[in-house]
Amino acid sequence: MIQTIIYFLTIIILAFITGLVVKYSDYLEDVKKEKNKRKLVSLGLIYGILIFLMVYYFPVVAPIWIGTILGLIIFGKIDAVSHNVGVTIAITLSLAFAQGFLGLLLVFFVVINILEELVNDYFDKNKLKNKLLQKIIISRPLLEVSAFLVSLISGFWEIWVAIFFFDIAYQLITKYENKIINSLKKSKKS
Repeated sequence: MIQTIIYFLTIIILAFITGLVVKYSDYLEDVKKEKNKRKLVSLGLIYGILIFLMVYYFPVVAPIWIGTILGLIIFGKIDAVSHNVGVTIAITLSLAFAQGFLGLLLVFFVVINILEELVNDYFDKNKLKNKLLQKIIISRPLLEVSAFLVSLISGFWEIWVAIFFFDIAYQLITKYENKIINSLKKSKKS
């Protein structure tokens, strides 16, 4: 029982920290337009290693983590220094040292991630009038819902727990980012 608790706590902590670092990298690259390459490379290195550790120590979550990365690569969303470094480190180390992520579940999560990117891009350009529905779509639920269903069917709850806590951290940084953007807009109006 204690081993199971420690096992899931480790997944939660790793996934949460990874979500924070990945979204903070997004923030620095996309919003702040950070020019310090050393800082961006360091963040990419950190999150690449975190993803690898998750894949290595918890192979059951590897298909969703690697599948999401591959989906982002295929969709052309890896376009910044920190992300290039992070993805390169995660994929290279995973291919060299991890196992168990190649297969149908990997393909499934690649496809789900691509679909989610398509939906997200469409609704970024075509805002819905229904605010609740717009918020649901902005939260990008497709990957989480599919992870939940895979976990429900397979009994491997690590898959859903990992993406759920990654997304919680990612959303926390998004809220922080939005507050900063809004305060900058207000200060420019003043």
